[in-house]
Amino acid sequence: MKNYRKPYRVKRKKPILRSRVFWIGILSFLAIAVIYYFLFFSGFFKIKKIIITGDQIISEEIARTFVARNNIFLINAAKIEKDILSGFSQIAKVKISRSFPSTLNISIIKREPAAVWCDLEKCFLTDNDGVNFREAPTETDLIKITGAKELVGRESISQILRIQKELKDKSIATTTRAFIVSEERLNIKTSEGWEAYFNLKGNLDWQLQELNLVLEKQISPEKRRNLEYVDLRFSRVYYK
Repeated sequence: MKNYRKPYRVKRKKPILRSRVFWIGILSFLAIAVIYYFLFFSGFFKIKKIIITGDQIISEEIARTFVARNNIFLINAAKIEKDILSGFSQIAKVKISRSFPSTLNISIIKREPAAVWCDLEKCFLTDNDGVNFREAPTETDLIKITGAKELVGRESISQILRIQKELKDKSIATTTRAFIVSEERLNIKTSEGWEAYFNLKGNLDWQLQELNLVLEKQISPEKRRNLEYVDLRFSRVYYK
């Protein structure tokens, strides 16, 4: 018996233009290209409006100078916030947000003056963190601080303001000036003319308590007229 083989046929390839995969790929590419163009190059997502809320320190025109790319998707919010803070020392915080499709929101919180820091030539408003942000007016009710700028910070400002409040609440005297002599020593000048010497590294609660006691029990208001200082830096209170 003879065996017969089926003749071998070469399967012809489909032309690429008739390939389903080819056209799916082409259509996918075109769809992506259209979406990409719509998102990044069409005018639909162009930043048309900048809304500034909070403290109106900068205008919309000035804000636009910090926006390098005029597209809601392409802006670098972190960089804009950093640049605005660097350009305006009176601004404490900046928050950037987007409102689609074409609005940029900038929320601004300004620095609030807590005291006045003075060097040999000028005086500046300083906030609770010890940041100088504007030249101080000639007349102000804020306490004036002198001392090396590197010594003026959040902690020292906080201590000075607390001492000021304590003296005012106790109706002892008002504080007019603070001298940060060193990292450890603070001299407070009162409206009565005498000074109080504090240890910035010591227990402020104890020092304020001792000041109240010595003024209440040992130094009467009449004697305070001739008082030069009260030294609270040591375990025992000294005055003259």
